[in-house]
Amino acid sequence: MTEPFGIGAEVWPGLAKVTEEAGELLQVVGKLVATGGRPDHYDGTDLRDRLIEECGDLLAAIGYLTAANGIEDAVAERAARKRQTFEGWHLREAERRAIVKPPGPHDRPPPGQTSAAGSEPSETGAPDL
Repeated sequence: MTEPFGIGAEVWPGLAKVTEEAGELLQVVGKLVATGGRPDHYDGTDLRDRLIEECGDLLAAIGYLTAANGIEDAVAERAARKRQTFEGWHLREAERRAIVKPPGPHDRPPPGQTSAAGSEPSETGAPDL
């Protein structure tokens, strides 16, 4: 007999596989964070390829879990709503970045000129407040 939570189990079949695959995805994500997003890992593997594999494995495990436990439609509906939320956040962030740029050298008035606020820039190029 299959242990509880395993594939084919009577109690939450597939739950153990989702846990395993989520952990493997987290390992790859941690390595991407550690490399600053560069896909070339010191062990010679391509983290982009590994990310693709582990995302696919996790999606497959989630698909099995939800189908085997009769929650597939409800989870799909929730996922669709959540995806819309994420896309909205992404759009707002992209718009914010386009509108609000961090001050840079191009934002300072030339030496000796008054800034828009009416103060003279200091020797560092920043307005004296």
